[in-house]
Amino acid sequence: MRSIPSLRRSILVGVVILLAALLSCSDEEKVTAPTSPEAPARPRVVSVQPVPDDVVDLVVDTIRIVFSKQIDTSTISDSSIVITPPLTTRFEYDSANMTVIIVPTQELVYGRGYRVTVTDSLRDVDGLSLLREYQWGFRVRGVSALYVAPGGTGDGSQDNPLGSIQQAVDSTESDPALDVIFVAVGRYDGSIKITDAMTIYGGRDPLDEWRRSETDSTLIMGGSYQNQSIAMYVEDIPDTLRLNDLIIISTSGAYTGAGSYGIVCISTEYVTLTGCTVRSGCGAPGRDGVDGVAGWDATDASPARGGAGGKGGYEEGGYTECDSTGANCRYMCGTIYPPTDGQQGWSYDGTQTGGAGGTSGGAGFDGAPGAQGTDGEAGTNVVYLDWNNDVFFTVTGDGTKGTNGGYGSGGGGTSGAYAGVCYVNHPAEPGPDGGAGGAGAGRGTAGTAGTCGGSSIGVLTYHASVMLYGSTIISCTGGYGGNGGTGGAGGTGQPGK
Repeated sequence: MRSIPSLRRSILVGVVILLAALLSCSDEEKVTAPTSPEAPARPRVVSVQPVPDDVVDLVVDTIRIVFSKQIDTSTISDSSIVITPPLTTRFEYDSANMTVIIVPTQELVYGRGYRVTVTDSLRDVDGLSLLREYQWGFRVRGVSALYVAPGGTGDGSQDNPLGSIQQAVDSTESDPALDVIFVAVGRYDGSIKITDAMTIYGGRDPLDEWRRSETDSTLIMGGSYQNQSIAMYVEDIPDTLRLNDLIIISTSGAYTGAGSYGIVCISTEYVTLTGCTVRSGCGAPGRDGVDGVAGWDATDASPARGGAGGKGGYEEGGYTECDSTGANCRYMCGTIYPPTDGQQGWSYDGTQTGGAGGTSGGAGFDGAPGAQGTDGEAGTNVVYLDWNNDVFFTVTGDGTKGTNGGYGSGGGGTSGAYAGVCYVNHPAEPGPDGGAGGAGAGRGTAGTAGTCGGSSIGVLTYHASVMLYGSTIISCTGGYGGNGGTGGAGGTGQPGK
């Protein structure tokens, strides 16, 4: 039997011989031991939004999950990504950023916490799941809100809502801690005035935790405000008023020339309308003008008197001549004077500018009738708006008043007739005097103007900004302007005499 030292020498010699053999081999004869392929990495969550334990507003547009690898979109569902309490959502995928986008299709609840869980049923394109489930949570910010429902008589809580939107608005304006109003579906009559920033959500279902109803709406049917039909009047808000899911309708103008306005916004920073419909009624027609008054008929007392008739021709200076015995008398013709012309008639203002005198004997000329007043113009259908001492009113586009007619003038008198022929023993017959002219008649007065028709405007702004998001504005027609009054007829002139 070999000793241990000799065995060690034998092993050492063997090792030396093996090394020499290996060193004598060429590079082509070297052998590399095979290695196993590296296994694919599992996906992991890189970031989320909202961030864990964040407190968010009521409206959350998207929930986002960023992964380290591309995700198999066929595995993205509400069973692989679970939200509790349950929330109706829609899923999208951004492959460029390896991001699953969750879009809520129902509104979150104030003050409620939500938890999102990514389960092992979500797979990447290699068919691998997360190493372990990933969970995180966030909470919706709680608020002090008032609730309104038709027929409500409570304190404005969810279980005991108020019955009036205006009452809720007034309470919100007086309490800085309140800034949100939820309004149940149904109809609410009467105009609403808002003078402070707040958020109003309509279309709420009290039987579904005051979430937005998918079938019913909130209708505000406005009434009369400052003699106009205005459904909602917004004024002096230095911040933002947010209106959501409301149908706002103003009635047609109730008074002559009154306008109809869905919303009037004055001196307000911003008003946002989201999912709203605003409709104005029709403007009321303007008032017709008043007819003018007929002129008076001429009389002897009329200022526009007729001209005097001319004096007829006559003989003057004729005499009878007899012989010394007083017999054989004969008439000797005198001087024959021609007739005079009739005088010109008189006008209403006292000047002798009426009808001219005639040239032949007989009756004088009739007085002229007064002229008819002109009609007033109809009012326009355009309404200009202005404010005076913070009072809303319309500066009307009324028509203009017609003009009065002219007074009639007196007729001229006619000339007298020539005297007859004078011959021996036959004095000339005097000619008849001309007739006096008739008096002129009174004028007709003007018709008054028609007033303008009321306007129809869905949303009227004055130093205010309004932004629309998925909202509709509808207006009706403005009222027709009133017709102008008919001018009064002129009076009848007096006949010549």
